[in-house]
Amino acid sequence: MSTPVELISFKLCPELQRLIILLLEKDQEFRVTFISQDNPPDWFCYLSPLKKMPVMRMREDVLVESTIIADYLDATIAPSLYSPDPLQKAKQRALVLLCRDILKINAGMLTAESEEAFQNFRNQARAHMEHLEKSINPAPYVGGEQFSMVDAAFAPMFVRYAVIMNKTNMKPMAQTPKIRTWAQALLARESVKKSILKDFSDLYMHWIVEQESFLSQKLRDMMP
Repeated sequence: MSTPVELISFKLCPELQRLIILLLEKDQEFRVTFISQDNPPDWFCYLSPLKKMPVMRMREDVLVESTIIADYLDATIAPSLYSPDPLQKAKQRALVLLCRDILKINAGMLTAESEEAFQNFRNQARAHMEHLEKSINPAPYVGGEQFSMVDAAFAPMFVRYAVIMNKTNMKPMAQTPKIRTWAQALLARESVKKSILKDFSDLYMHWIVEQESFLSQKLRDMMP
């Protein structure tokens, strides 16, 4: 791909990190422009009228929605990180969609104002993680030795889990040993390590505490 790639989103955006990992895996040059999630600039609203993030810009061409962007990048920059087998590719895409569901549930847990709402999201998260645990056999990645689009999708979630485990006594993967093993392999991968901002851990925990949610108070009590 000869056209310069620019990714635009906020610093803590997991979908942005997914795209960064994908481009690093494909050894593709790109640049990232960070903007405010809550108060994006006017020029961004022109690119994305619904204020959806992330956005990919290539000169005059703009794509919105991380899954669309990821599929475009995978189709235009070899080698593909999807399986060539149509059935296996469909299963991989199903896991990518499952990841998006889990990320949304996790966001719900982090921002839930009441204990009841928090527990509801927590139960949903547990059910989804149990389903994921039964669906994978990492060796060390979901597709075996080959890093895939599924790995790129889930890596940002595991980065966030690692921060929470390091800063608190919470253990979100305690009951899912296969997921835990998979997460360790992804966190050790070079593209994942390079995708993490230097101050990400502090930014992420600060954002959680700022939510003034049920969990944020609990996390403050757990933090050293």
